[in-house]
Amino acid sequence: MKKIFLLFFLLPIMHLDAQDYQNICSPGTTLYKDNYKICMAFRRDSVLALGGGDTLFISYPVIRPDSPCYDTTTGSILGREVIKTASGWFWFFNASKDTIKINSLALLNQSWKFCILPGNAYIKAKVSNIIIDSILGTTDSVKVISFQAKDSLNNDIAHVLNQKFIKLSKHFGLSMMIEVFGIPNTDTTSYQLAGKSDPVLGVQNLLFHDVFDYNIGDEFQYYYGGAYFWAGRWHADYGTGDEIGMMKKIIKKILNKTWHGTDTVVYTEAVCGLYTHDYGSTWEYFPETITETISNNYFLLSFMPDEFIRYGQLAGGYDFLIDTNRFRRTLKISQGQMYQCYIPSCWGSNNNVTFQGYSNFEEGLGCTEQIVAYIWGKHYSSWGTVLVYYKKGAETWGIPLAADCAALSGISELSDPIKESIQPNPADEQTLVTVGKQFQGETFFYSLLTINGTKVKGGSTHEESFVLLRNGMPSGLYILVICDAQGNAKARTRVLFK
Repeated sequence: MKKIFLLFFLLPIMHLDAQDYQNICSPGTTLYKDNYKICMAFRRDSVLALGGGDTLFISYPVIRPDSPCYDTTTGSILGREVIKTASGWFWFFNASKDTIKINSLALLNQSWKFCILPGNAYIKAKVSNIIIDSILGTTDSVKVISFQAKDSLNNDIAHVLNQKFIKLSKHFGLSMMIEVFGIPNTDTTSYQLAGKSDPVLGVQNLLFHDVFDYNIGDEFQYYYGGAYFWAGRWHADYGTGDEIGMMKKIIKKILNKTWHGTDTVVYTEAVCGLYTHDYGSTWEYFPETITETISNNYFLLSFMPDEFIRYGQLAGGYDFLIDTNRFRRTLKISQGQMYQCYIPSCWGSNNNVTFQGYSNFEEGLGCTEQIVAYIWGKHYSSWGTVLVYYKKGAETWGIPLAADCAALSGISELSDPIKESIQPNPADEQTLVTVGKQFQGETFFYSLLTINGTKVKGGSTHEESFVLLRNGMPSGLYILVICDAQGNAKARTRVLFK
């Protein structure tokens, strides 16, 4: 009698437990990633009651290659529209608008028709296992739904979905999924659940305050000039400039930080750099302390992967991925105006573009790549700003341009240095150089170098002070090096002629 009572007690609990597997179109944004860490998403933009207890969920539109016109009516991984029926079924819609079905209430070994194939064949879906699986840092009960193609007589037939499977989590919805758009005959790439915004778990949509969240002491080094694309990202093409020969090497260090709400942040930064207008034949050095105000006008950071947002007759491309090359930081890429509307409602590649812009934004690193590609005929060139090194706390990445601003300018630390002063500095036509008392009565040597290391002036003296004359030298920064009689460098400092 006790066993019978226990059985009746468990039945309602099992029924309620099964309802939990219906959390497929939860509020907010759900992100998925493939093995290359490229993200796809479903964002619940609106919910409509269809009557009879059925519900329609609508996500954002994406743009994707199709023939003869690009498709702008479907959504990302789960499609643009999902219908949840009162009986626990979820209906998705592929590229041909055919119905893809998942029975969220199916029990172990229960099967159904997942989608229809030509000739009355079909893909059979079956709950082949129920496991405890790791989901976004926690564990949950998960239904493994496997596939097998069947002909009209229910015999097994060959198909790309055979032996493939998806996973349906009890509390977090689909934890492994195939992109609905391509079912049943094209891409069968599996996408793992990467993050949810409600509740907040795992990877989140990368927004303005995530990207521009620097810390005091952070250091960033950039190269502006020629750039080339390789292995999924832009790289500095050292020694090449933009279309007018401009190159820059910049070091930026964060000194102070103030947030004004969530939409504006103000940084005090120590910035130094070298720049050239003649492809590196001559360089000029600049040091400065600046105040940089960054406001939330980067509207593209709110866009989702491949989201279709048109600007008149043009539309851009937007990628979202987890960058495994930089300590698994999240990354958003704006690929400029990639698409064009040629006739009403027909979109394709923007083949008429001359300038193509690319911008990369990474968590805590700001804009890490900002590239312009210039296309004319069969010719192609690209240039822009590329982050080549950063240091955030104990975390570093890349190869630094120089150890610090002194090294970038050609001024490095010396062993047993002497004290010197230069007045005035900057100077117009001459300046007075005074060295330490330890050189009094001894002969010492001095050399004035350009920022590239070319010697333009030199001499020797045994006086404590001497006048350094400009003598028609161009305006700019020079490096003064003072050596003792044995040739050991004892001072190295900057001299600026206006």
